[in-house]
Amino acid sequence: MTEERTKLVEDNIRYPYFVAHKFRNVPIEFDDLVGIANIGLVKAALQFDFESGFSFTTLADIVIRREIIHELRKQKKKKRTANVVSLETPMPGAENITIADMIPDRRDSFEHLEAALCLKNGLNNLNDKEFKAVRLSIEYPGTSQAVRARKQGISQSIYSRYLISARRKIVVTSNF
Repeated sequence: MTEERTKLVEDNIRYPYFVAHKFRNVPIEFDDLVGIANIGLVKAALQFDFESGFSFTTLADIVIRREIIHELRKQKKKKRTANVVSLETPMPGAENITIADMIPDRRDSFEHLEAALCLKNGLNNLNDKEFKAVRLSIEYPGTSQAVRARKQGISQSIYSRYLISARRKIVVTSNF
């Protein structure tokens, strides 16, 4: 980094604190926010055009915010992919029933029949759109929700809502 750009960073070393303070309600420690903001400050110094006629802090503000938002998205994505469900997780709407309790034992035909009946009862409670969404999930197990939604002629977010609603109805009806 040239002396001019180093001087930009040194002269504006407090600015990352100012921007990070605006993000104090996000799920990142303040010290980490300041560190991310400092990275944004350095990137802004590297990108700044001295002949543009604009203030350095105008660019720095944009770059620092972009860095913080990028980090928030990375953490959100990590949380989404890190959802691990244990077999000991209680079923929604049931106090003493775990996911392991709902998995039928292949050696016990009664439990297998009971699970099939619960699933059939749950499927009977679905409306046409929810049933079609569940059917597409079964027919195309390796495809993304976006592809299955296109087959149904709806957006991926609406398709996802139908699946969530269907799962809730199936779980509620399967609890005795």
